Amino acid sequence: MRARKHGPLAAALGDAAILAAGVDVFTRLGFASARVEDILASAKIARRTFYKHFSSKEAVLSAIYDVATRQLVQEIRSAEGEDPLDLVRHGLDLYLDYHVDNATLLRLLVEHAIRSDSPLHTAR
Repeated sequence: MRARKHGPLAAALGDAAILAAGVDVFTRLGFASARVEDILASAKIARRTFYKHFSSKEAVLSAIYDVATRQLVQEIRSAEGEDPLDLVRHGLDLYLDYHVDNATLLRLLVEHAIRSDSPLHTAR
């Protein structure tokens, strides 16, 4: 049996590289000014590779939003404490810390999520 050259891990790694490049480009240039070519240059990948993973820069933004929201929910779920009030306080601290640590990116994501013409609008 012949081993497959590429599989799910390779696809996930390709996605991760493109998403990291998307974060870099979108936070540096802004979404409106960013071009797929900028993401290609930042990720050091060919156009064909980009389009194997994503259909557009909007698809990259949507995937970044999905990762960011999953990560935030995971952070909040990690809150510890016996007392319900302590759980709420700890969860709120984690929420605020996450926003401080990721301020530029989250500002961009929120700006797009509130726009009715944005692909993120339906995901909120």
